[in-house]
Amino acid sequence: MATTTKKTQLVSDTSMGAGLQQNQGTLPSFMIVGKQRAPAECLAVVQARIAAENLVLTTRGQWLAAVKASDEEQANSKQFVVELTQQLVAYYSATNPAALPQYGLAPKKARAPRSPVTNVVAAAKSQATRVERGTRSKKANEAIKGKAPATVTIAVETGTVSTTAPAPAPAAPPAATPGATAAAAPGTNGGTHT
Repeated sequence: MATTTKKTQLVSDTSMGAGLQQNQGTLPSFMIVGKQRAPAECLAVVQARIAAENLVLTTRGQWLAAVKASDEEQANSKQFVVELTQQLVAYYSATNPAALPQYGLAPKKARAPRSPVTNVVAAAKSQATRVERGTRSKKANEAIKGKAPATVTIAVETGTVSTTAPAPAPAAPPAATPGATAAAAPGTNGGTHT
């Protein structure tokens, strides 16, 4: 069975309409959908179908052209809108943050302050990662995470503060590659320039 497209249906309906138009005076009434239909009534139904199909074909082309034009406009003005948004947020954040919702925008959220304990734990983890990684390739470095000490002790003038950080999961050591030379001592760059 052949697939009927809008265009082939239009061609078929146009041919039927032309035949009905040409032979309208000689055709009898037909029993269609349980009712006697005169040739003029049959021609009117077929012409209504043709008009509807033509409207679909013309408006689909217009719609496709409108979608293409909209996509091009969105692409051409994207950077402009991004920068305008940034400028409006910067302007109103400093002068009147309550005005931003008028533009469908929200002020930038302030960065949550980190406690001194969080900073110390982060620094200890960072240092442990540096020591653990040593000087290896970039891919080998990505697989290694530092093991921060479970307890970090800080001496302050009024006493000693101690905090416990969650112990990270141990990282697997990098696989040795055949023919690789011994790794350089931690803190050196292994004779390479960075």
